[in-house]
Amino acid sequence: MSLILNDQGELTVEELISTTVQSAVSAALSAANAPVVEYSLREQLEQCGFSELREVEAFVGDLLEQRAASEHAAVIAKAQELAFFFNKEVIDLLTPAKGKKADGEKKTRAAATAKYMSATDPNLIWTGRGKKPAWMSDFITAGGDPESLRIAA
Repeated sequence: MSLILNDQGELTVEELISTTVQSAVSAALSAANAPVVEYSLREQLEQCGFSELREVEAFVGDLLEQRAASEHAAVIAKAQELAFFFNKEVIDLLTPAKGKKADGEKKTRAAATAKYMSATDPNLIWTGRGKKPAWMSDFITAGGDPESLRIAA
């Protein structure tokens, strides 16, 4: 049987009783070949008092900070390893490729301003990008000059 000491290295009565009872129960269950019932962490926490929960909260907070620092160091090490492998700087690995957003989607261009307007219908406009609209093709086929339809800047 192992004994549990508190922070000052002393064995408290509660700890002695708890350790003794746990040992006795474990021995009795083993002798009877009965299954050992383990309490879940949730059940154990629900039985704790306010001050004990505050201690657990402080412990978990410290543990989270340690894990975060450890994970951060691991990520940095992996990034440096990849940068070395691809013969690049770490920052180059974090910068999206030209023409791509950080999440992998293509960048969208800003809406272009209209450069051409139909002589017959002012609602028909064209930016000069993409396929030439039918009204522009018809105008050119009829011998019109596209520059005459250019909207003044």
